[in-house]
This record gives sequence, structure tokens and C-alpha cells, in this order.
Amino acid sequence: MSGSEEGHAAEERPPRRWGSRCEDCVHVRAITSGKGSTFLLCRLGAEDPGWPKYPPQPVVHCPRFECYVPPR
Repeated sequence: MSGSEEGHAAEERPPRRWGSRCEDCVHVRAITSGKGSTFLLCRLGAEDPGWPKYPPQPVVHCPRFECYVPPR
């Protein structure tokens, strides 16, 4: 497991409903608001102020995409 995948719980994976590249990325975390809306948080935005924390969906191409591989 890479350093970027460590500590990311399975429940943080987004539901597959947007058809977005983010859904398959190691940097994504699904955030559910108190009203039940779900947003896709890009963890790279926390480290890089020039990168969007909540990119508009769906994302078709991302230069920082890294494919998530579920643990076996």
C-alpha cells in the first residue's frame, strides 16, 4: 500500500454515481453533509492551495490521478 493510501478507510470511498475519474483515485474522500449531500474531496487540495479541494464533477481528465487498488 502506498503512503497516500494508508489510513484511508473503505467507507471514505465515493459511491459510483458521477462517472468521474475521481471515483477511482487514491486521493478522493467522500464527504456527506448533515443534509445528506455527498461531495468528493480531493486530498491534494489540502496540501496544495492551488489545487481544488472539491473539483466540479464529473472530472474526465486529471494530471494527478492515481488509480485506487482495493486491498486484498
